[in-house]
Amino acid sequence: MMPTRTTGPFARFNAVIGYLGGAAILLMMLVNVADVLMRAMFNTAISGAFELVEHLMVIIIACGLGYCGYAGGHITINVLDRLLDRPGARYLNVLVHLACVLVMSVIAWGCGKEALHAFETGSNSNTLRIPHWPFYMAIGLGALAYAFVLLSHAATAWQGKPLPSGHEHLE
Repeated sequence: MMPTRTTGPFARFNAVIGYLGGAAILLMMLVNVADVLMRAMFNTAISGAFELVEHLMVIIIACGLGYCGYAGGHITINVLDRLLDRPGARYLNVLVHLACVLVMSVIAWGCGKEALHAFETGSNSNTLRIPHWPFYMAIGLGALAYAFVLLSHAATAWQGKPLPSGHEHLE
């Protein structure tokens, strides 16, 4: 789904990670259904199904961070907006978004560092022997993508324009 409000590379990137997250959800559902059917019909489980689902959840969350933020789908609580005047609420909004950019950047940096460590040590999952480093990297890239979304929201708020609310029409 590509949001209609912009059609630049940023919108295309967020659409791609949205589709990637959707594909991971579909794959996770198929693995779960197959595992349940195997248990019910043949009294046996798919070896490593639980572990594969755990890894797919990481991809879903990592991909969903930036896309959901871009589409305005994250929950916001505007308690102080009514107490502040218009410029005060705008500056608070900018400050909150910049603080979140900092937090997401630290998360991205930490995940990148952990991905490098997992790559160097050869850290793998127990059953399927899936390397951990791509998943740390996915979380880091998802956090970085969301940091860029938050930075664009801070710039939008600074200009006094409305932020995406999730109630807009998205195709």
